[in-house]
Amino acid sequence: MKPIALVTARETGKLDDDMEPLLAALRAEGAVAETAVWDDPSVDWTRYELAVLRSTWDYSRRRDEFLAWAARAERQVPLANSARIVRWNTDKAYLGDLRAAGVPIV
Repeated sequence: MKPIALVTARETGKLDDDMEPLLAALRAEGAVAETAVWDDPSVDWTRYELAVLRSTWDYSRRRDEFLAWAARAERQVPLANSARIVRWNTDKAYLGDLRAAGVPIV
């Protein structure tokens, strides 16, 4: 079984308090999962079954680089949210789309 990549940022550190409980819950269900830093050139994305974007918090400062990574990664591993959805989500104009559809926005 190939592992699941829980994609994070290099500087996340202890800020992502729910990562360890998530890893434990996945292990309890028999899944193999590990964290992978999105901009780490040594990561071989083809070794993963799935990549789930979790705490890629530095993307807003490096949006173009992050979107280029998502497009490349998607050719190597299924992304839980496609590169198209990631692009849409990183441009916060989607909040207007949701508001127009009647979704309350805070």
